[in-house]
Amino acid sequence: VDVPNSMMNGFPKLDLCLAETSRRVGNYLQQHVFKESSDFKVFEAKEEAADSTVVIKTTKKTDFTTTKVVEGIYRELAFLSTKLAHPHIVKCLGALHGRRGVHIVFERIPGRSLSSEV
Repeated sequence: VDVPNSMMNGFPKLDLCLAETSRRVGNYLQQHVFKESSDFKVFEAKEEAADSTVVIKTTKKTDFTTTKVVEGIYRELAFLSTKLAHPHIVKCLGALHGRRGVHIVFERIPGRSLSSEV
C-alpha cells in the first residue's frame, strides 16, 4: 500500500540506504526486546555514535495491507511529533523509514517501567 499523497509531508522519507536487520536499525543496535507481536516490535537499542540508549518501535511494511493501517501509523507519528512537555511522557526523538519498516525512536528513561507504575 502506498502512502497517500496527502500524508507524504508528515511521513518520514524513504531511506533506501537505511540498514535494517533483525538486530540493527540505522545506527542503532538492538539490546533488549520489550515486546514483539505480529504487528510491531518494541526494543531497547544503543546508538553507537552517541553512546546513548533509546527505545524503538518498529512496524513492518508487510503489515501495510490497507490504507487504514498506513493512516494509523501516520496519525501516531503526527501525534508523537508534537512537542509534549510532561514529566510522565517520554519524548519521540524522530522516525526512520526504510525498505522493511517504519521505526519510531523514543527517549529511554532508565529505572522505571510502565508495568511497575500501574
